[in-house]
Amino acid sequence: MAFYEVFNAAAEGLPIRLKLEEAGAPPQDKIWLQNRTGQRETIVFNGQTIEIPPSSVQELDVQNSEVATIYRRSCISLDAQTVCEWAPQVVQPGIYYVLDAISQVGGLPNSQLTSVEAEPLVASSDGALLVESTPEIVCQLQVPVVNVRSGPGLEYVIVTKLVNGGEGADTVLVSGRDESGLWLEVNKSVAAGGWITSGSDLVRCDGNLTNLPVAEITDGRLEPTPVPAPVVEAPPAEVAPDGSEGEGQAEAGAEAESTAAPSVEPPPGQSLLVVTNAFEQPVRFTLSPDEYDLQPGETIYVVVNPGRVQFSVSSPWRGGISGNAEFLIEGNQTFPLFLYFVPDPNDSGKWEMKYQ
Repeated sequence: MAFYEVFNAAAEGLPIRLKLEEAGAPPQDKIWLQNRTGQRETIVFNGQTIEIPPSSVQELDVQNSEVATIYRRSCISLDAQTVCEWAPQVVQPGIYYVLDAISQVGGLPNSQLTSVEAEPLVASSDGALLVESTPEIVCQLQVPVVNVRSGPGLEYVIVTKLVNGGEGADTVLVSGRDESGLWLEVNKSVAAGGWITSGSDLVRCDGNLTNLPVAEITDGRLEPTPVPAPVVEAPPAEVAPDGSEGEGQAEAGAEAESTAAPSVEPPPGQSLLVVTNAFEQPVRFTLSPDEYDLQPGETIYVVVNPGRVQFSVSSPWRGGISGNAEFLIEGNQTFPLFLYFVPDPNDSGKWEMKYQ
C-alpha cells in the first residue's frame, strides 16, 4: 500500500502548480514537517525559530536521539483578542508529520481554542501509513532536582537525578505510569526502567497523564534497609486544646514516604517523630529550643510529649529559605515527618516549606 498526496509545487508567490506524488519518509536521523494549516506557521526547535510556508515541508535534523521536542502555537481567542503560547510536543525521528490546526469552542462565551498539532503520517521503517503512535508526554521540572528511581515508590533506589537548568534540561519525557497515576515512567533515553513522581509540586506535564499506558517495573532495585538512628529527647510539646485540629496535610503526589514505619518504638505515654530531610539541600529542623542540622536524606528520631508540635525548617540555599508549621500528635504514636521546599506558585522568587 502506498500513500499519495497532492501539494503545491510552485515557489512561494508564483501561480499554483499542483503535483501528485507518493509520500516518502525521512531517514532515521531526520524529521519531516509539512505545513497543512493553510497559513504560514512558526515552530521552535533546538532553540531556533523556524517559519514554514503553507504546504511546504521542513526538514529537522535529529542526531543521536530517539525523540525530539518541537514547540508550536496554542492560542485562545475571546471576542477580538487572541493570546498564544508555545506548547511542547514530542516527535520521533524517521517519521513524516503534518502540521494541522485544530480548533474547538472554548469554555467562555465567544471564545475559541486553536492549537497546531504535528500528526504522524508515514514512518521510515516500511513507508506504511501510521495509524497510531506510542503516547508520550513532556513534563516541566518545577524544582532544582528530581530523583529518578528504579520503580514507582520511595522504597526503590535512586538511579539518577534530573537537574533543572545549568547543564541539565528543564523538561523530561514520560512514557508510562503506575496504576495510581502517582508515579511516571521516564523515557528510556533518560534512564532505562526509571520512574519519577507525578506530584505537581515537582513536575507539571503537558497532556492528560491518564492517556499513558500502565507500565511494568523493569528495574525494581530496592533501597537498603536503613539502620535506626539514635533517639534524642525533645522538650515537652504544648498540649492541644480540646476540639482543635492538626494542620499540614500533604499534597498528593509529593515524593515523600508516609507509610514507612521505623523500628524504634516511642516510650510508653510519649510519641516519636521520625524526621527526614526530603529536600535536595541541607536543612535545619528547629523544635524549640533544640536545633538539628540534617543533610539530604538524613533521618533523626525525636521523642516528644503528646499534643501540639510546633516546628520550623530553614535552609541556607538560595540565600536562605524557611517556613514553620504545627500539627497534633497522639500518645504512643509514631509520626513520619518528611521535610521539603517547593516554589511558591504566587511568587516566582519564593519557596514554601512543606511536610508530609
